[in-house]
Amino acid sequence: MLQLGTIESSTALTAAMMLAVAAATGCGSRPSPTAVRPVPTSASSSFAEPVDWTHRAAPCGPGGTARVELADYIAVRPSRSENREVVIDPEAVSFEVSPQGCWSGWANETYVAQCGATLEADHRIIVKTRFCIGARIGATSGPPECNGAKTAVCSPGPLEPGEYTVVLDTVSFKFTTPSRYPYPNQLPGAAIPHGP
Repeated sequence: MLQLGTIESSTALTAAMMLAVAAATGCGSRPSPTAVRPVPTSASSSFAEPVDWTHRAAPCGPGGTARVELADYIAVRPSRSENREVVIDPEAVSFEVSPQGCWSGWANETYVAQCGATLEADHRIIVKTRFCIGARIGATSGPPECNGAKTAVCSPGPLEPGEYTVVLDTVSFKFTTPSRYPYPNQLPGAAIPHGP
């Protein structure tokens, strides 16, 4: 069954849960095992559908003023930390996906950040995402930074112990649950390649 995730801010980092990973362009933020995510925040989605979520830069947001962004990076989120290790528990597996691009928190607004994870019979987990990001109305100049976009988090629900393959767009990676990773090693994940 498809489990829809919620929007979470990518700005709050702690050593216990996430490790910041720079995008190849030097911009953006990527999920990693040493960051703690804050309480999910909601985003406005009061704009007209349909939106072409497969096409980067398709208009979205209020009045079509924002644009669709594609996924940039996906990683397994740690279920918990224990004795300087992060743990992936089968009953609490989730994924975090970040959007492409360098987004300023003071100048940009994330209108939609959603992902869904579907478990299939062959131990494949299919992940789909939707991101809509645009300029913040009334924003003034501020310091340059690239961690303003919100990430999407979703879960396929409780899993049986074993090895799974996660598929998002053109990439896939494997992970095993239950498993442990010494802090601050990066949890399993993959970058999503996109053309220019």
